[in-house]
Amino acid sequence: MDDKMRRDEARIPWDVQFATKPELGLQLIRRALDDHIPPGLVLADKAYGASDDFRERLREMGCTMRSESIPRLPSWSTTSVDAAATRE
Repeated sequence: MDDKMRRDEARIPWDVQFATKPELGLQLIRRALDDHIPPGLVLADKAYGASDDFRERLREMGCTMRSESIPRLPSWSTTSVDAAATRE
């Protein structure tokens, strides 16, 4: 299936361009700020937190951010955890 067929089937207008998750997030935040919603705390998952550009743009817009932790180095656990046991 080619791109035209896929776009037609999904009803995606031709003026819509690809954007990453952080790029889409920034567009939504800019729209909120343009609508006079004051900048504040942005809660995000690690896909956003891993984006240096996303974090920098938020700072420029006057927002602060909290996200899931992003391990910079691989880590391994030698302990097995039983999920059911941890709920008690």
